[in-house]
Amino acid sequence: MQALGCVVMKSPHLQQRISAYRKEVLTAMLAEHLHVQLPNTVITSAVLTWSAVVSAAYAAAPDRWGKFDALDDREHPQRMQDRLDKAFSVITGR
Repeated sequence: MQALGCVVMKSPHLQQRISAYRKEVLTAMLAEHLHVQLPNTVITSAVLTWSAVVSAAYAAAPDRWGKFDALDDREHPQRMQDRLDKAFSVITGR
């Protein structure tokens, strides 16, 4: 996961494509799951918040020198959960 995040962060074009695809797919699937019609501001807000949390968690993956060790996530799987929790708290204020 960490290596994937670093690859994506190096390509603005790839970031834009992934972001657009993630918003398209998650918006449709969440609306279907909750049985609501689109457009729906609650769904849009939830997807945008989730996208920000995921992006922030990946941005936090490299160390302060911009390097990472892909084995760290395998040896310490809790690290990604911790980054997601922290990013969610910072972004939502909860």
